[in-house]
Amino acid sequence: MRPSGHRRQVLLFLVAIILPCLVLVALSLRMISQEQELAEKRLAEEQRHLAIQIRQELLARLEGIKLQEVSALATQADRAQVADYKNSAVVLVGWVEKNRFVLPWEVNRDAEKFRRLLHEAQFARKIQQGEHEELAERKLGKAAELYREAIDTARHPAQAAYARLLLARVLTKAGQGREADNHYRKILTLPSEVVDEHGVPLSLYAAARLLEAGGGYKAVLERMRAAVGKQSWRPPAEVYMLRGLAETLLKTAPDVTVRETAKDVQQEILEQIRYLEQALALQSDFPKLMLRQAGAGQSQNPEPLWIPYGEETWLVSVSPPLPGLQPVVVAVRAEEIFTSLDAVGVLPDSLPGDLRFHTASESKGEKACCPSSGRGISSLELFGPRPLPSSAVQGGAPPRGSGN
Repeated sequence: MRPSGHRRQVLLFLVAIILPCLVLVALSLRMISQEQELAEKRLAEEQRHLAIQIRQELLARLEGIKLQEVSALATQADRAQVADYKNSAVVLVGWVEKNRFVLPWEVNRDAEKFRRLLHEAQFARKIQQGEHEELAERKLGKAAELYREAIDTARHPAQAAYARLLLARVLTKAGQGREADNHYRKILTLPSEVVDEHGVPLSLYAAARLLEAGGGYKAVLERMRAAVGKQSWRPPAEVYMLRGLAETLLKTAPDVTVRETAKDVQQEILEQIRYLEQALALQSDFPKLMLRQAGAGQSQNPEPLWIPYGEETWLVSVSPPLPGLQPVVVAVRAEEIFTSLDAVGVLPDSLPGDLRFHTASESKGEKACCPSSGRGISSLELFGPRPLPSSAVQGGAPPRGSGN
């Protein structure tokens, strides 16, 4: 019986020791789990506050930029065509008519003026007669005479340039290429404001004819460089025509230096086409974006709304209508604005290096590092490859540079 009693005592002893230990271990694990849950909740709350801070600063900057551009447009009616905006982050400014986004190049006074000039009675009659002799009667000499008379009767450089283009065309048909070349070179020197009814400079038509004839490479290239370097929006027809001229120079110019420069110009043109096509897409999608609804209510101070748009994200907003001014559309480069926040210390030092804004469609497969907070910026989240550490947001956002 003694061995059995001894075993019972040992068992009771072990139970008395092990059971409290197990209870302590279980309690410890539970406390650790609760601490982790609390830490995660603290981190989520810190991230939420950080997101609010960043979004508020972002919205304040965007609204300040919008006010700058709207004020400039209100004081300078023709400013919309100029792509040299008050803030470098601004990529596009236009206005709204009957829920349609009007792009800067769509209102061109020079193009409208050309339409009127082209139909002035005396000038139009000479042009019509010349075209009849050239195209219907095949009387090239008579047509050239009538086009020269049209040049003499022209009262505006656009009329003279148009008649000179027709004269050079008929001279080329008549085998007088040298004289035609001289006329094309004169047209090539005209200011870019001398445009046709589509807003395309008449000088570009002369440039195309010169290259077709196998000459004028350097003169055409210089003209293209001047056009591309000008800070203004151009109609699609002009930009695509410039692209075609660059391609022709690359294929046919005998001078290596000309071809190398043409390649650089071509890259600038392709960059402009990229912006142009995103602007056209924005115009097409504008009614679906519901941007105007933000300011359509009865509130005296409608809430601002910015929507991310496009492959290279633009943040787009519409100003409320002002006295004498239609609602203005302003688009800015999201990446440049976000970088500016980083530069002035709005973002903490320990944020992930590739933290960035994404739209919902762009963020598939990624996890938001900061929850969506704040209002005024639709469908925009802060995304990064990993969660922010708690230390990234403790103590606020230490400044890293001088603020504005």
